[in-house]
Amino acid sequence: MTDDKRKRQIISFYEQKKRGEIYPDTDLDTESEAKLEMYREFKENGIDISSFADIELRSIKSVKAMRIMLKYYPYMTSPYTKETMLRRIDARSFPCVIEYAYNEYVKCSPNEKTGLTGLQTVIGKSEDTDFLLNLLFSPDDFAAGYYIREALSKKSPDKLKSLIRRFENGLLLPEVLIDYFRLDEKDSLERTYNMTDDEIKGISNSDYYSLCITFKEKYEKQMTYDFIHRRCNELLKKIKPPKL
Repeated sequence: MTDDKRKRQIISFYEQKKRGEIYPDTDLDTESEAKLEMYREFKENGIDISSFADIELRSIKSVKAMRIMLKYYPYMTSPYTKETMLRRIDARSFPCVIEYAYNEYVKCSPNEKTGLTGLQTVIGKSEDTDFLLNLLFSPDDFAAGYYIREALSKKSPDKLKSLIRRFENGLLLPEVLIDYFRLDEKDSLERTYNMTDDEIKGISNSDYYSLCITFKEKYEKQMTYDFIHRRCNELLKKIKPPKL
């Protein structure tokens, strides 16, 4: 796909989203009323944001716009709306967004947390690595927190290394492989690549820790020789050789 075609598709999607945002004249719900008030305040301040599509799909660099979004954030009720708004607010200028994202994230089930990539990204902007580590400490939260683990791998690789040792000998091995790659643990990937079918089955049957039923079923399907072998091979190819 050419850049021009991709750009046209993005513009078309933006226009569709914008046209689809319709508010009734009466009996507005709390969130819709807050959004309309927010758009009016954007306009009063000369900020070119007139729909939620502008917040979802356009870059926002105005600190004034971010401050207005924070003002109306408490009136939003949809998890998607909250997640989208928090992602658009610079955590360095407004560190409170990390706490807001955390407050939403911890209310959710492990399976729901997996899909909250926006909240995880915001939470991952925290410089408190103990805070990030504690959000990954249980097997379910480790499995759900893909982007939090990514942030921790960059900010405190030693803490992530210590954590994955707790999970590499059980059903979470497919997730741990991703962290081996993030941490440039080529030896660990090669060791896993060379595991036999019986060794992988032994780990799969381990009761070293327990997972919620959704994750248990997911990783039981992945704990096969073919899957583990293929994923290790893919990740090993991506590891860049050290600079001389």
